[in-house]
Amino acid sequence: MLPKLEKLSADHNSLRGISLCLGPCLNTIDASYNEITELLVVSQSIGHPAPYSTLESLDISHAKLSSISPEALSSLPSLRQLNLSHNNIKTLPSTIGDLECLERLSCADDGLERLPGGIRGLKRLEEFDVHENNLMELPGELWVCASLVKLNATSNFIEKWCPSISLPTE
Repeated sequence: MLPKLEKLSADHNSLRGISLCLGPCLNTIDASYNEITELLVVSQSIGHPAPYSTLESLDISHAKLSSISPEALSSLPSLRQLNLSHNNIKTLPSTIGDLECLERLSCADDGLERLPGGIRGLKRLEEFDVHENNLMELPGELWVCASLVKLNATSNFIEKWCPSISLPTE
């Protein structure tokens, strides 16, 4: 473990996996343009924060991911930016909604076929890029993301745009 490491740039390599447990101060990982097929998550005992709980920016675009484990997303409570673009991810886990701090999410050119209902938990999401996928609709849960400023859904197969939904009352 590297106790003072804050930023890791490991893009354009031949990494097949990446551990998110590299140091307690790590806030940025750029592992784009690699051969990554999985994110490795280290379990922590109850009451002890994960060593990657400070991670705010994760870029694993242009890799070979076909799925994201629900545990991997749940272990990133401080994440503000997530770039999963140019992978082979057909669907996102519903735990995407657990990323309460997430502001920017890019899943462009991933082959996404649907978006999970858990997306409604992204209350701080400002930018969402899902262009060049296989989406046929944008779920009603997306319209609950009140902070959303920029949505790029070009080049999909969207037949259903804004379904009528009931907004939660607070």
